Amino acid sequence: MIGIPGCGKSTYLKDMHPVVETDKLRKIHLGNVNDWSKERFIFDTAIGDILQQFELHDTVYLDSTMVESKHRESMLEKIGGRLDVEFEAVVFPADMQLSIQRIESDLDVGKDRANPIDYIQEYYNHYIETINLIEGGQVDFKVTWV
Repeated sequence: MIGIPGCGKSTYLKDMHPVVETDKLRKIHLGNVNDWSKERFIFDTAIGDILQQFELHDTVYLDSTMVESKHRESMLEKIGGRLDVEFEAVVFPADMQLSIQRIESDLDVGKDRANPIDYIQEYYNHYIETINLIEGGQVDFKVTWV
C-alpha cells in the first residue's frame, strides 16, 4: 500500500487476508501504536511475518505507511531475495486535509490508531517523491491506482 496516513489503506484491506500490520506490531512489541522508536525492529519483524505468511498463502498484504522509497526498496529487496514473488503496489490518492479529518475522527471516537498528524506534511512530501518515481518508470513492481 502506498499512501499517506488516513488515506484509506487499512479500510481497503479490512476484508483481505493475511495482512501484516506495522501498527499492530508496534502495539504487540512496544505497547503503543505511536511508538516509532524501534522502526528497524518493527519492519524486520514485519518482513519475518510476511515470509512466514508466504509459506501458507500466495498473496500477503502489508498495511504500513512506509512513505520513504528507500525503506520500501530495502524491504522489497529483503523479501525478493528470499522468495520468488511479484510485488504490487496499490497507490491511494493523497489529500492531507481529508486524511487529517479521518485521523481526528478516529481518535475522537477512541479508535486505537496511530496519530501522525504532526508529520502529515513530511509523509506527503515522501509520497510525492514516490509518485514521481512511479510515474518516471523507476520502480520494479506492478502499480494499481485506487
